[in-house]
Amino acid sequence: AAAQLQLSKAAQLLGLPVEIAEYQVQWWRLSRHKKLTAALNYLLKQHAQFSRLERVQLAYFLVQIGLGHDQKKLAKCEQYSVSYWNLLLRSAADSYPYIG
Repeated sequence: AAAQLQLSKAAQLLGLPVEIAEYQVQWWRLSRHKKLTAALNYLLKQHAQFSRLERVQLAYFLVQIGLGHDQKKLAKCEQYSVSYWNLLLRSAADSYPYIG
């Protein structure tokens, strides 16, 4: 609950929909409990403003980051993190004025 509250405050400060914070908390919680199908639903909701293909790609990158984290593979996390942020910023640069 505390994480969701902090993420909600951050979303408000950044001018993002507050629901994004809820989706972030839910997919992370579900993925930690190995409920990947349910987590995927929230990953897709978190990126609702993007095209279907972009949502799938972004969700895939985040799942791979999580798997790399679980496997203690830093290089894998870094590779997919770079791919995630490249796609995110290329797709919606105007939506993220606080970065770069």
